[in-house]
Amino acid sequence: GVAYGENRFKLSDPAARFYPPMKQHPTITLGHLLNWASGLDWQEDYEYAPLKSPAVAMPYTRGRADMAEFAADTSPFAEPGQAFRYSSGDSNLLSAALKGM
Repeated sequence: GVAYGENRFKLSDPAARFYPPMKQHPTITLGHLLNWASGLDWQEDYEYAPLKSPAVAMPYTRGRADMAEFAADTSPFAEPGQAFRYSSGDSNLLSAALKGM
């Protein structure tokens, strides 16, 4: 909220402007990430197929070294802004973008 209040970014800014690994998703904005509407195919499953769940892999296995970069490598399932999906991946991408300001 502070960075937004200081006009350091607009919700319409592409996430890639502040976090380069998001260049593979040039139409995803900070507003999309803030609203969990990136369109990335992130599955927030902990019980069903936990070994394949990105929500489990991100902090514990394949994504542990860089959780935001792991999330950025997710393929889309919808156009940004067209679908809501709770996503710790989106939260990590937003955090990385804010750090990049």
